[in-house]
Amino acid sequence: MTGAGNKTVEEIIANLPEALQGNVSLWAERFFAVDESTNDVPRIAVNQLGPLLRLIATSDFAARVSRREQHWLREALAHGEFDAPVEVAKVRTYIDESCSAGADEDSIRSRFRRCRNRQLLHILWRVVAGTDNLKETLASLSDLADTLIEAAVACSGDLLESRFGMPRNSDGEPIPMVVIAMGKLGGHELNFSSDVDLIFLYRDEGETDGPRAISAHEYFARRVRKVVSLLDDVTEDGFVYRVDTRLRPFGDSG
Repeated sequence: MTGAGNKTVEEIIANLPEALQGNVSLWAERFFAVDESTNDVPRIAVNQLGPLLRLIATSDFAARVSRREQHWLREALAHGEFDAPVEVAKVRTYIDESCSAGADEDSIRSRFRRCRNRQLLHILWRVVAGTDNLKETLASLSDLADTLIEAAVACSGDLLESRFGMPRNSDGEPIPMVVIAMGKLGGHELNFSSDVDLIFLYRDEGETDGPRAISAHEYFARRVRKVVSLLDDVTEDGFVYRVDTRLRPFGDSG
């Protein structure tokens, strides 16, 4: 089963609360089954087995994601990626590769969600392993959210550009979109179950310079909906963040 054999896994599971042992045993049986694509048995270092099985015992989310992302998880553990906090620069690169390659929107949504799930698993691992304290965990969760939201904002512009172009003011200057985080993300204290409270702003009126010109107001309304869709829509991979935009003036009608 592993480098230390079945007994090591069984011993660790036996030390878990009895109510959790059955589910963890079933997960381990599936996780350590022969990989049909390689005909190999997955191997996890002995010193990683304890944190891994405790993580599965404490989080249904971790159990689901670790099964769906098994190859990624094994690679991450083998390369010691969980020894350090999430590297947000790598997260942004991973997302940007999809957005800049002209992928269809469904593929982009999937990439966002799989990235989010992997990094939450990474952060959970460090919590269970006792590597990070509460302040460090909240900072990692907030940094991850900032990165994914920034990527969604950038990607939303790319998705609209071929049809509408870029919004410009009366002087021909590009009109940027500004996103302000409120609530827990605004305070850099996001937790695992938090939604994100966002306000979207733009500073000038104008129109787009693409094949189909529309007003800046209509453009940014479309772009906000695109950002929310990239983050909030539920797919087979889940969602990225629940997005609450009702803090803006006039609530939903704004």
